[in-house]
Amino acid sequence: MESSWFSIIPFLIVIPIAIFTKQVLPGLFLGLLVGAYLIDHSIIGGVEKLLHYVVQALRNKSNIEIVVFLYAFSGLIGMIKMAGGVKGFVETAAERIDTRKKALILTYVSTIGTFSAPTFRFVTIAPIMRALLKKVKMTTAELGFVIETTATPVIVLIPVATAFVGYMVSIIQMAIDHQGIKQDAYSLFIQSIPYNFFSIVIILVGIYFSFFHHSTSTAPMKLEEEDEKDWHDCHPCVSKDLPSKPWNLLVPLLVVISLTLLLTWWSGHHKSHSFFEAFIKADVLEAMVVALIITTLITLIFFLFQRFTLQNLLNGFITGGNDLM
Repeated sequence: MESSWFSIIPFLIVIPIAIFTKQVLPGLFLGLLVGAYLIDHSIIGGVEKLLHYVVQALRNKSNIEIVVFLYAFSGLIGMIKMAGGVKGFVETAAERIDTRKKALILTYVSTIGTFSAPTFRFVTIAPIMRALLKKVKMTTAELGFVIETTATPVIVLIPVATAFVGYMVSIIQMAIDHQGIKQDAYSLFIQSIPYNFFSIVIILVGIYFSFFHHSTSTAPMKLEEEDEKDWHDCHPCVSKDLPSKPWNLLVPLLVVISLTLLLTWWSGHHKSHSFFEAFIKADVLEAMVVALIITTLITLIFFLFQRFTLQNLLNGFITGGNDLM
């Protein structure tokens, strides 16, 4: 099929269905199905085209790598939660935070260790904030806004060691392959960062509202009385049944960030003449996947030495990966 206005029809299917159902996957599937039938109008042929496109996408090296990365990353987080890493960090932070300013500073500083993915930011920082609402004068809306502005808007501007980098590089690679452009996908992603105006503006607005704007809201500054229950019940990752071991969160984070930076440099150092050029020449996605796999193995051994059972650790990994799927 030649390029024509028909190409927008799948999007006209995806968007309304996603809005109506509040689910992305049904819309994407139907959009793909409609697009396949636009290519092949026969009853069986349309489904065969859909299968063809799915198989072609899965055969792409970058696509497979990003699927492996996301599943393994979510599995690693599942193990960390099961081993009490998130709970330990939450309890340690809750003991030391007693003012609004400290809570906000913690939210911003925590980005350093949780920038790998937005969902990881939410899972890690949200239970802390819920606990702190009982101690500091801040509305739930204010906290929610700060958490949101320090998640995706920040993460999309970080050029290494995030799930977003791998995803965007794979998308750009598909686009330039389709257009027959001979250029490195990662270098294009790096060049696009200064033009991400939405993220830059949102971060600036978040900083202004956090530290320079005085709220005039009349909303309750703490949780309602009926919601004043033990904060350990607010999320499964801080359950009373879990151990409290903050290093079980911090160690894997330090390892995965360090390995990602090291392996990214190593991947490109023999193709470049300077330290920073090595990051541009590197196969970033492959470096991220390898770093994550090594980190997962190190974390597994680290937890086994703490006498966590292999079965529980594997269950935590599979549960985390399946949650993402």
